[in-house]
Amino acid sequence: MNINELNTIKNEFLNRWPVEKVRNISLEEYSTFGENDTFSNWVENKIGILGSSGISAFKFGIFGYNTNIPNYYTSRYLQDEKYSWEAKFGNNRSEVFKKVKKEIVSIIEFIENGKISEIEDLNLNSLYRWNIAFLYSNERLIPFYSVNSLYNIAHDMGYKGKKRISEMQNFIVQNKPALMSVFEYRQLYDNKGIKNIINEKFEPFKIENGKRKPAIQKNTETQIKIVSSCSIVEQKHNKLQTKLYEKLIKEYGSNNVLLEENFVDIKLLQSHKITFFEVKSASYASECIKELLGQLLSYCYKDNDKRSKKIVVAGQFPPTNKDIEFINFIKSIINIEFEYISIDLS
Repeated sequence: MNINELNTIKNEFLNRWPVEKVRNISLEEYSTFGENDTFSNWVENKIGILGSSGISAFKFGIFGYNTNIPNYYTSRYLQDEKYSWEAKFGNNRSEVFKKVKKEIVSIIEFIENGKISEIEDLNLNSLYRWNIAFLYSNERLIPFYSVNSLYNIAHDMGYKGKKRISEMQNFIVQNKPALMSVFEYRQLYDNKGIKNIINEKFEPFKIENGKRKPAIQKNTETQIKIVSSCSIVEQKHNKLQTKLYEKLIKEYGSNNVLLEENFVDIKLLQSHKITFFEVKSASYASECIKELLGQLLSYCYKDNDKRSKKIVVAGQFPPTNKDIEFINFIKSIINIEFEYISIDLS
């Protein structure tokens, strides 16, 4: 399965199960035996290619079961006439689902705010937990969920810490090549092994396979593409923009901070300088820069004010080790003050 297909699967999931939908999900929407369009079924069967847990349905915490098969009633598992669940979550379906839903929402909130270590201490099955975390992480996690697999990769990359998934994920992400998606990163590992991941270097103008198709050979028929979780991206952008706007007003005063003037996210006016801020919700500094740099340069070109110009790309997360290499490369080739900043949403 190619990268575009994997992204399409992930985006279909996010469009079907946006955060607000999950916050208000019912038990029947979460799991109903024989019903395919449920959250748990999407994670298990439709999204399995992205990293299925491959274990029993008890990983969901609670699930609708086939009443024609023998019951699961033991000290560890309980059930009623329709649902089975892990006894540690409670004694009745309502109580259990309330706890399960709370944990799933917590996973999404932790990953959104960059607090992935908090996911370690939840009660849902670990593989299921991290599968959900990946789906809502905006590619801030690598699609490896097994502790041993992660440890083998991280250890070979120089990791010396404990077998904690959050710490190993952070370590591996820090060393992901800039401008490479997590699916490409996973594919690189699957195809070439860990040594090639370690030795992969940023090549700013590398063209895969040498040549691009001439236009006459390309498919000119209308194609339909699923755009990735537009509402989720817009909401994240708005949160980041508001947080940055409030911070700049507090520091420079409201008269000097302009919001959405001539389509610029934020414009800061100082006696000696004008700074253009553009916010991006991508999870990596290099991706934010790649998508916004041309736009910011055009703002500087079109602005007639004679004061010196500075451009700032603002994202949620601090730059990784590989992002810093990319940022330094950009600074070395443009003759204008440039900076990347991160905005803490927590």
